[in-house]
Formats: sequence, C-alpha cells, structure tokens
Amino acid sequence: MRAMRDILRQAPQKYRLSSHPGCVNIVAGIGERNRKTTGKRKRRHRSYQQMGRDAVDGKTGSRAGDSRAQRAAIRREYKERTKQPGVFRVVNAKNGRVLLGSGLDLRGPLNRVAFELDMAMCWNADIKQDLETHGRDSFLIEVLEKVQLSDDPDFDPENELETLEQKYLEQLDWSTAYNKDRHIRYPS
Repeated sequence: MRAMRDILRQAPQKYRLSSHPGCVNIVAGIGERNRKTTGKRKRRHRSYQQMGRDAVDGKTGSRAGDSRAQRAAIRREYKERTKQPGVFRVVNAKNGRVLLGSGLDLRGPLNRVAFELDMAMCWNADIKQDLETHGRDSFLIEVLEKVQLSDDPDFDPENELETLEQKYLEQLDWSTAYNKDRHIRYPS
C-alpha cells in the first residue's frame, strides 16, 4: 500500500487519468521512461493505454458500443427462442448414399453437417472419401420432418423425436446408408 502511494506522489500530472485524479496510468509511465523498447513492447503499451481509456469512457465487454443491457437482451432472446426438433438426411446425389440424422434443435446439427461438408473434414470416413471423389456440390441436406410442438403440459418433444427417428430408420436402406448403427441423434 505504501509503495502505491509513493508511485502516486511521484507520478507527473501527464500520467494521471483526468477523471480519477488519484489514479496513475502506470503502463504509460513505463512506456514514456523507456523510449528504447522493442516494437512488440510498444504495441502492448498502446493496447494497455487504450484499455485504460476505454475503462474511463465506460466501454466494457468484447464489443465496444454494446451496452450491458443490449448484451443481456441478446442473451435472453437466444435462450427464449424455440427449439425445433426433427429428422434430416444428407444425400449424395452422385451415388445415392444417405446419412440420416436428427436433433432436438435442428439448427445445430444442420449447421455442423454443412460446415463439415464445406470444410471437407467430416467424421464419417465414407463421406470424407466421397467428398474427395465427387466434391461438395454432390451433397444435399434435406429436412425430412419436424416435430409439431404443442402447448400440452404432457408433451415431450424427445419422445416425439424418438418416434420420428424409428419411423425413418425403418425406411432406411442400410446397403446405401452412411450410418453404421441406429444412433442418429446429434448432441444439442
């Protein structure tokens, strides 16, 4: 504590933050005293200085300009959005092979599968080989059926999704399927 008071007394006025007269921008003082620093040190010096200015201006968080209320509203909106369970398939149009999948919220699995196909880094070795052979354009992603959501208190979307999964697994031709087993649900 005593050392901090000594630093505050010794600091010239130009290192003091205007809104907080008792505080000293210590990093700025170090940068000024040590003029022969490396480029990396100068960049770090500037970013700390900028962070100090942002703190004084009241800017916090990952995006300057977003207030806490805006971020809270975005978070609340995300949590309140309705999740749409359903079953989908990925079809290779060149050879007719199919990957069957499902999820309690279709947005996640569909986004994952599309990203894996776009980046050619699919977890399924057969799909990866066909991606290299035929290319991304030969794969189509289709939503087969969505669970009809209900306001009934006894309604369980997970049970309804299991019923849909069983329906499409029975129709699946296993000789042309990329699926290895009956587990088709993607984690949510």
